[in-house]
Amino acid sequence: MRNTVIRKVVLVVLVLSLLVPMLWALPNSALAASVPTVETMPAGLAGQMAAGVDSRITYNGGCAIIERGFSWGTTPSCSDGWTAAVGVSGNYFSHYFKGLNPRTPYYFQAWPKNNAGRGIWSALSFTLSQPASPPLGFTSLSPATIRTRTAPYDARLEASGTNFNNVNQVTFTWRGPDRGTETWNKGDRNWNSKVRVNSAGTSMTLRPRVVQPGATWSGTVQWTVTLRDTTGATASRSFTTTYNPPSTALTFTSLSPATIRTRTAPYDARLEASGTNFNNVNQVTFTWRGPDRGTETWNKGDRNWNSKVRVNSAGTSMTLRPRVVQPGATWSGTVQWTVTLRDTTGATASRSFTTTYTTKRPPPKRPARSEQLQPEFTPTTTRTGFLFFSR
Repeated sequence: MRNTVIRKVVLVVLVLSLLVPMLWALPNSALAASVPTVETMPAGLAGQMAAGVDSRITYNGGCAIIERGFSWGTTPSCSDGWTAAVGVSGNYFSHYFKGLNPRTPYYFQAWPKNNAGRGIWSALSFTLSQPASPPLGFTSLSPATIRTRTAPYDARLEASGTNFNNVNQVTFTWRGPDRGTETWNKGDRNWNSKVRVNSAGTSMTLRPRVVQPGATWSGTVQWTVTLRDTTGATASRSFTTTYNPPSTALTFTSLSPATIRTRTAPYDARLEASGTNFNNVNQVTFTWRGPDRGTETWNKGDRNWNSKVRVNSAGTSMTLRPRVVQPGATWSGTVQWTVTLRDTTGATASRSFTTTYTTKRPPPKRPARSEQLQPEFTPTTTRTGFLFFSR
């Protein structure tokens, strides 16, 4: 047993005699170095697109630090990229990340490196907030007053303010002789066809219909336009619409000429009528009394109407071409004419004029030439008994 112990001691001595010279030949730094240790502070956010990160080396591992850096990414593995472009102050080093997207999670890891390797801190994360929107402002709306006699009528409103790009709803409310409410939501048919916002979000064009087709009301209506943005903030402005519909009552205010004189047969007069609602007139009746008498009716669409009636687009004037003297007329004197207009409601209105016609006299008969050369003589007896001729 004693021999066994001696053999073990001898073996240990031999092993040590071999290892000691080898260890002695290694550099002292390798014998003492280990990877450094580091701690990382939470990111400091700078605005909506940048963040600053800081770390501190708590132990250098027993030898010099040869590199410092950060790895980063949008996942905890921080595998999107890395950088060694850091600012160094003593044991601290930092980096400033730029060009980041708001509302996106970012992860980062700090690592110092020495001859023994990298020391890595566990990944931390941060998320940038959505850029703050400017407050909704609605500073003006024009025109402030709209006047029209047209139905339907689509207004053109110009709004000025701020943050119009974030407006997602427009509500119109109107009160007065006409009343109601209408809401357009961003993306619907009315919004897409009747709303325009400039790229800066400072102006908006709106095209609401302020008078509906066939409107029967008249007067002034108070309108309010309310804008609502994505945060729920609202702002309002007002304008007025005054609607005076064109008169629908038939009026026949004048007819010219009031007197016609002619010696021509046939004779077609040209009459100019003034009034309102002539567009709704569908019948014209002529009645005449005197040396000549009769009646004639033209209905809208018949031959006489199509060739002898003209009405302007506003319905305020009408041209008529009645025949007031027929071919071969044998009468003469003054005839009283009445023109009666009738509209689609059955309402009528009349005006009068006169036609004076004088039949042409035949030219006086000229004597024959023989009669001109042979004048008549009357025989006369004088007191003395002589006979002579006198004219």
